[in-house]
Amino acid sequence: MDEQNNKSSDLSDNLSSKKKKIAIIGGISAIVLIAAIIIVVAFSLNSCGKSVRKEDTNLFNDSLVSAKTDDKWGFINKKGEIAIEPQFQEVGPFSEGLAVVKLDGKCGYINTKGKLVIPAQFEDAHSFSGGLAPIKLNGKYGYINNKGEIAITPTYTTAGIFKSGVAIVSLNESIGAINKKGEYVISPQYTAISAPINDKFMAVTNNSYEQGLVGLDGKMLLPCGFTDILWTPNNTNKLLCVSTGSSYGYINLKGNYVINPQYDEARAFSSTDKLAAVCIDEKWGYINDKGELVIPAQFTSAYTFVNGYARVRIDGKYGLIDKKGNYVIPPEYEGLYGLSKAGILSYRDSEYKYGLINTNGQIISEASFNNLSTVYDDGFAVFEQDGKCGIINKKGEIIVPATFDNIAEYEY
Repeated sequence: MDEQNNKSSDLSDNLSSKKKKIAIIGGISAIVLIAAIIIVVAFSLNSCGKSVRKEDTNLFNDSLVSAKTDDKWGFINKKGEIAIEPQFQEVGPFSEGLAVVKLDGKCGYINTKGKLVIPAQFEDAHSFSGGLAPIKLNGKYGYINNKGEIAITPTYTTAGIFKSGVAIVSLNESIGAINKKGEYVISPQYTAISAPINDKFMAVTNNSYEQGLVGLDGKMLLPCGFTDILWTPNNTNKLLCVSTGSSYGYINLKGNYVINPQYDEARAFSSTDKLAAVCIDEKWGYINDKGELVIPAQFTSAYTFVNGYARVRIDGKYGLIDKKGNYVIPPEYEGLYGLSKAGILSYRDSEYKYGLINTNGQIISEASFNNLSTVYDDGFAVFEQDGKCGIINKKGEIIVPATFDNIAEYEY
């Protein structure tokens, strides 16, 4: 979900650094930026229950979402009813029918009925993916199956969830990737590795902070030599945005330039529209996959197209344009965030209040919230009002009143 990840890319534009931590991710599953961000994507495994699956794009998983009250976490349904009583120190989202929870400092797993089916015995634990979940035991990370049995012996310093059949792991400060048998497909030798892209390759960063591409079989596709490699998931034109330090251009998977380096800055081609944002003389516009400037460079900032629309910033205000460069939402908002499959964005007005707006420019919910997450692909968003969290749907209806201390690890 290209546009949701853009909310993190323009945090400097959002004077409120409040953001949602859950489920955008996946992985990553995202536009890859620089080596430091790749590391964050690969190893966002900080404490039990907070291993939010970055590729998740729904707020509700198995029709449940985590909610916190009186300093304890539980789960609620789409009616806001308590489905699993708040009793845990920390929780993660449901994945493959199980959710990681923390009890008395140890991590285990519950099912959707709230039953502890894998005892709380691990020092750290994270979401299931592909039938396996990373856990920490005796100071080392390994993997268990959904019966709680050790599937891959704990030997790693850090371990990520499986995606496309591989998982990113580290030994001390060196990062590699393994398959579900625990065999290395990429030996630990890099400082950073991205999550798999298009189920085909991963970006790697060497000790000189140069980036390249490696296939899921471990075969080097593009030798390390770039300072930046950017892409979006499921990009059908197969062009990668790259930089060697001075300017940006676009190459194919053979490493040949299709669009020569010439831009001050650039973004990856959209996975839904064959357009990419580029910066020329400090102004942003859009090119097609032939390198033709189809929307003139006129914006202060410009972001990735999603399903025919892109956010832009001009004169300090945000708006939304179509593929012809016409405004569908005039540039009059202090912030526009996210663009989900539901075609809804969250916006911020001059009073630092948040609301919802659709791609036709129709206000779905007036700016009345202290903060508001981007809209998830299932059509829900978390809002905060007076220190409490609730849930609003894509129609602007509050389905869960602001009565919880937190929902889905939302930060405000």
